[in-house]
Amino acid sequence: MAMFNLSEEQSEDISNLTATRNNSSQRFSSSNEGSVTSALLQEYRDELDEFYVIMVDFKSMDVSEVLEMLASMTSRASQMRLNMNRKESSVNNQFRIKEIDPFISECDRQFKVWSRLLSVHMMDWEMSRKAT
Repeated sequence: MAMFNLSEEQSEDISNLTATRNNSSQRFSSSNEGSVTSALLQEYRDELDEFYVIMVDFKSMDVSEVLEMLASMTSRASQMRLNMNRKESSVNNQFRIKEIDPFISECDRQFKVWSRLLSVHMMDWEMSRKAT
């Protein structure tokens, strides 16, 4: 995660999330129940909460790093959503509707904001280049 210039604590959190993701995927695939286990739902919820914490720190990151983080977070949330859809149940549907879908919507909103900010920075740079 060095390419994101994250603090050591954030890097450790992301490493833990990766380990959790790997364990979650294995446990999900071996589940024979109609719904994902409550432990896995809690792990997904914790992972989404960590992503929200990282979003708060976006202000201290470079715009390109933010866009990369958003892409990876959205990808992970989409994977969670896919797992919820594969084992259809009311619990899974509620989790998807109340937790995953709003997170993906927030990622989309953040992407629009940060993309616009990048465009403004690029225009400023172009204008300053022409002025000299």
